[in-house]
Amino acid sequence: MKNRRVRGAEAIADAAITAAQAQHTAVTGENTAAAVVNTPARAVLALNEEIAGIDAQIAARFREHRDAEVILSMPGMGPLLGAEFIACTGGDMGTFGSAGRLAGVAGLAPVPRDSGRVSGNMRRPHRYHRRLLRVCYLSAQIAVRFCPTSKTFSLRYWSWRNPDSGQLMGSQLNRDCHWLSWHNRPG
Repeated sequence: MKNRRVRGAEAIADAAITAAQAQHTAVTGENTAAAVVNTPARAVLALNEEIAGIDAQIAARFREHRDAEVILSMPGMGPLLGAEFIACTGGDMGTFGSAGRLAGVAGLAPVPRDSGRVSGNMRRPHRYHRRLLRVCYLSAQIAVRFCPTSKTFSLRYWSWRNPDSGQLMGSQLNRDCHWLSWHNRPG
């Protein structure tokens, strides 16, 4: 209950334990029900331990990548999102050429819908890398929630106007990926 930030978690737990110890009534089938609940509960606990172990392996493998420090320095990126980002991009930022191209592949950059003399009509792209977009959205949400600089920027930006949220994440992605491509330049 502490992980869920329940107020008075210790008092609630103590009350539940006291009530359980004071119970002397036996219900028909109580032992069978306890056995039925016990087996899946142990399986869930074992799966949670296995997931934690796999997450640790992913984080350790991610830290071996040459760009791990740079990706972890981006607001909202942790070892698991960073590993997913590397998996989505193939691990080499040089293949995209620019941060704008990466934003286009992720679906964050609008694409033109021009016809004839009409120009400047932008729309959301239909073809984009959905997992990369998911990584960008999650990192932006985490950054806005926990990074003071991103939170200040977001509050200022949203108070100024109410744009498509992709523009905010696109500008952050452009800034971060520009730095990443500069960091990996030859020479």
